[in-house]
Amino acid sequence: NPLLELLAREKHFLKAVTENPADVCVIYNSWGTHLARKYLKKKGTPIVFDYIDLMHAFRKNLVESFAAKKSTLSAFNDSRMVITTAHKILDFAKKHHDHARLIPNGVDLKFFSNVKPLKLKHPCVGFVGGFGDWVDFDKLMQVAKKMPEVTFYCIGDGVGKRVIEKHGLPNVVVSDGFVPQSTARRYMASFDVCVIPFKINDLTAAVCPLKLFEYFALKKPVIVSPTYELKRLLTSEALFAENVQEW
Repeated sequence: NPLLELLAREKHFLKAVTENPADVCVIYNSWGTHLARKYLKKKGTPIVFDYIDLMHAFRKNLVESFAAKKSTLSAFNDSRMVITTAHKILDFAKKHHDHARLIPNGVDLKFFSNVKPLKLKHPCVGFVGGFGDWVDFDKLMQVAKKMPEVTFYCIGDGVGKRVIEKHGLPNVVVSDGFVPQSTARRYMASFDVCVIPFKINDLTAAVCPLKLFEYFALKKPVIVSPTYELKRLLTSEALFAENVQEW
């Protein structure tokens, strides 16, 4: 129940800020943090909004999208600074906040050094991350069908799992739910090619995918969808693919 979940989140975060006093509070999600933000603002504790996704673009219907945008604007109003990870998010934030800054994603290179690869079936292609509906698994599965000699590993979980399973391909391996990052890096270290097959839409246009830098940290060849942010970030460091034939 979305309403009960919202109430539970409000209660949870209000309890967190009242029981753990801090000099600065960093929030990621505006939804469910309204009471916590008002408490911190009244107390004079500065809030930094780590705004890493266009939250309203996640919502399918107009009512939910409108509510998500109102929640975001409320968080902007309560925050001293807004940190963004992609240019489209920065553009949106700058319209509503005077102190919006761009800090793209990155990784701890030491965490990805000397990673022991897993024993996988080669040649193989791999994706690691959330199986959200912004990932074009249908297209990736069409590619897997055309390349039966290649094993495709999908490591993660989410609604996209239904799309993968619908194709029922013998050369596609799906993890049994999310795996710890320490294990995820071992999968990535084992892949011959790493992929980011995003759909092209408003949501993915504003995404600076963390997995891109994880792949790069492991010195892997990478193929990505030509989203707005990835085209800004990349020139010759990765290959772009849009249709099945290009993939």
